[in-house]
Amino acid sequence: MALSISPSYYWDGNDGNWSTFNVNVGTPSQQLRLLPATSLSAVLVVIELGCSNSQYPANCAFLRGTLFHPDVSQDASWKPQQSSNGQPYFQLPFQNGSEQGLPDYNGTCEAGYDVLTLDWSGKSTPVNLQNQLIAGYAVPTPWLGMLGLSGHPSHIHNLALSEDSPLQSLLNSKSIPGLSWAYTAGAYYRNQWGSLTFGGYDASRVDMSSAMNVNMSTPQAQDLVVNIQSITITVDQSTTYVTDMPITAIIDSVVPEIWLPEKACATFEDVFGIVWNETEQIYLVNDTLHSALQAQDASITFFLADPTDASLATNITLPYAAFDLQAKSPLAGIPGNGTSLYYFPLKRTPSSLPGFQGYLGRTFLQEA
Repeated sequence: MALSISPSYYWDGNDGNWSTFNVNVGTPSQQLRLLPATSLSAVLVVIELGCSNSQYPANCAFLRGTLFHPDVSQDASWKPQQSSNGQPYFQLPFQNGSEQGLPDYNGTCEAGYDVLTLDWSGKSTPVNLQNQLIAGYAVPTPWLGMLGLSGHPSHIHNLALSEDSPLQSLLNSKSIPGLSWAYTAGAYYRNQWGSLTFGGYDASRVDMSSAMNVNMSTPQAQDLVVNIQSITITVDQSTTYVTDMPITAIIDSVVPEIWLPEKACATFEDVFGIVWNETEQIYLVNDTLHSALQAQDASITFFLADPTDASLATNITLPYAAFDLQAKSPLAGIPGNGTSLYYFPLKRTPSSLPGFQGYLGRTFLQEA
């Protein structure tokens, strides 16, 4: 049968309010709040160095979903790994995955094997997954740790040595019937928590009669690829078509924003009056503009299709509320004093991206 993970019932994040999920790592268990990562197979956790920057908020450990302590004196089941040069540091998996070419998604981690226990909803006996790849990191992006959803194996050492993903380990233990998962990010503006299911899907979150089937793509790190045939912005019953469409985009919950080519972003600038901050690489929204945008009856509709069969298509409509997010320290140079700034979660896609022109991140997954 399918297994549903309980949300943490916290809204976490420094790039919006995101519904996290409880995960327990180690012996004794250290409970962490993580975000599901559609492009990853490992578990990424924030370690103590991730809160050592004096510019970060005083309650940094809580804000980052609590910290993991990969120390055999505190975690009896921790099995630290060494790289080929004898050092305990490895590259984070982003630069070999969907996020390749994106700024800020880089850095090193301390990797090891450990026990992973997931907080199942309605299941009294926990499922303990042994020898799961755990990567502890300190860099500020991503701010929250990540629970890999992909069924593909990890290769922290080299391609000849692989580690089973949590999804594969669940199948190996016969806890789930197959290598499937379902995730929706939840929506703070609807007070609706996220949903995460292994081995099936949450029928209350989807209308299968209007579902779109999409063939999985290759390479495996970029298997959730769709064509964005068109994007329309509707404000007060007036519709504007976004330029530079169609494009190929990857659905990736690691990134919070929606990434589009610069010409497409220019249409959003014209309609909403947002201005790109070149220094901070973000669309900040001041209080006056924020009030004006909230007063508009705006929506953004994405017309998506299978990259190999345009007849397999659907529309996903997001209200403006899905784009009404707040940035907090250390994003955009914001100090760690509790200050937050409104921002519009749209990014300009680097021209050097391999094989696709956009990302549909957690902003999109609030409604899909």
